[in-house]
Amino acid sequence: SNADDLGLTQFQGFWIPSRSVPTSSIIAFQKNFQALDDDIIVVSKPKSGTTWLKALVFSIVNRHHYTFSNTPLNSTNPHLLVPYLVIHLYKKNPNPDLSTISSPRLFSTHLPYPMLADSIKMEDYFEMFCRGEEGYGPFWDHALGFNNLKDLEVYKTGKNPGSIIPNNKLFFRSGKVGDYVNHLSPTAVEHLSNILEEKLSGSGLTF
Repeated sequence: SNADDLGLTQFQGFWIPSRSVPTSSIIAFQKNFQALDDDIIVVSKPKSGTTWLKALVFSIVNRHHYTFSNTPLNSTNPHLLVPYLVIHLYKKNPNPDLSTISSPRLFSTHLPYPMLADSIKMEDYFEMFCRGEEGYGPFWDHALGFNNLKDLEVYKTGKNPGSIIPNNKLFFRSGKVGDYVNHLSPTAVEHLSNILEEKLSGSGLTF
């Protein structure tokens, strides 16, 4: 099958690239990983800017330890500085000793939320988020402040020299639900709509 050709294995309800991520390492991680309160874990989809995000997180956490000239990022890949829990650590050892890593520990994973170790899951923080009790929160006030930037003249006219973006106003898109229908062909819209209806049926999510 195409999934086999791509090295994908159905596991715990998700397609896993098992050539690089053995299911045994996922099980070991789920069983043995114990999160600390100050752990920082970068959770992302593959090819969604993970490398840049890791570099940013490492730089922020270590901003008082290194300068631009001596940061390890000048000579070490961000994926080694913020190691993958399943792809690296629990693949090499089903129960690695993580106690020697200084706090805050930096880790990363591509695993979806339901597959994370129980000690990582964040149900206890939901009400805190709703009350706005988070770093630089409340989120909505933070977002509204930046949203007001779109009203500045510099973001309504002109273009950045050398930019592939045709004009500055495109940096602030409409963000309207369903706006994709105005950018895809009718055939593509119908195909995507059928997939969304099938996959999200009963979830309460709508597009």
